[in-house]
Amino acid sequence: MLDDFLRKSIQDYFDYVHPLFPITDPESVDARFNQKEHLYDKPFAGLMLSIAALPLVLPNREAGSEGRVDDLLDEAISMHNTAELGLKPTLECVATAMNIGALLRVRKGANASHLRFREAIGLVELLSLSHPSSYDTFSFAEKEVALRVFWLLAAVER
Repeated sequence: MLDDFLRKSIQDYFDYVHPLFPITDPESVDARFNQKEHLYDKPFAGLMLSIAALPLVLPNREAGSEGRVDDLLDEAISMHNTAELGLKPTLECVATAMNIGALLRVRKGANASHLRFREAIGLVELLSLSHPSSYDTFSFAEKEVALRVFWLLAAVER
């Protein structure tokens, strides 16, 4: 049942949120979800929970989804906040921080959101995405995501 909910929410995310906030690679996320990586990869689980929560805050959603959003948000935060976060940052960690920031903006206000977007900017700085050479190790799809993340955060920071 949870798997069905996640699958539907992830599809809603890619249908309605991703076109406006394209910070993940749909094919990669779908492949990893189908391989059930969210069951043993904590950072990926955090990303999946943040992705599942975002469509629930869109207008015209079912009544009473606020509690589910808060539960998913709390779990995404607990999966995301680890001692390892800054040691080996990934694009996945940046996307999770950005998703959490967007959710916090809707549910808790600007201050909480601001801190998560600052975290995402810090992770981007650790990944050195402002340096063209940092993209050399990325696949084509990862380069596309990294560039979108970089420019979205550059706009948010202003």
